[in-house]
Amino acid sequence: FEVIGSYSMTWAMREQAPAEHGTADISTVHHLVLQPEEEAAVKIDEKEYAESRWFGRDEILLGQFHPILKQALRDLQAKTMYRMLQQAVQKQAKDSEVSQLARSFVATAQESMAFDDKGVMQVDFDEESRNYAISFKDEAQVCGYKSGGL
Repeated sequence: FEVIGSYSMTWAMREQAPAEHGTADISTVHHLVLQPEEEAAVKIDEKEYAESRWFGRDEILLGQFHPILKQALRDLQAKTMYRMLQQAVQKQAKDSEVSQLARSFVATAQESMAFDDKGVMQVDFDEESRNYAISFKDEAQVCGYKSGGL
């Protein structure tokens, strides 16, 4: 297992009583490459999941998936591109190849960091449309204090 990143989430509601007290979770996302025989052996608990299937990268990035899943995938792409650049430098690849990989890495890393300077991401789920809505708040709003002191 390779750690891709850790993502902090807070929820306004929770299953446990009192439900309106919400909860906070830290999710650590891992990357694992499965061999075909391992993939075939994956068994999902049918009591917990109604269905399961594999999704392609573009299906996730362009589809209606939770923004944290999309962010983890962008972070994985940046790590993968960095590894490719690192390997090219180590094997002393041609400058043109290193240059192209460097440009690709920078573009991929920029996508991964696109939300870094926007503040704290707030995600709301619209039950009726089954869509996620993203908005941003500055850290002061989220932490309950105003700029310039308490």
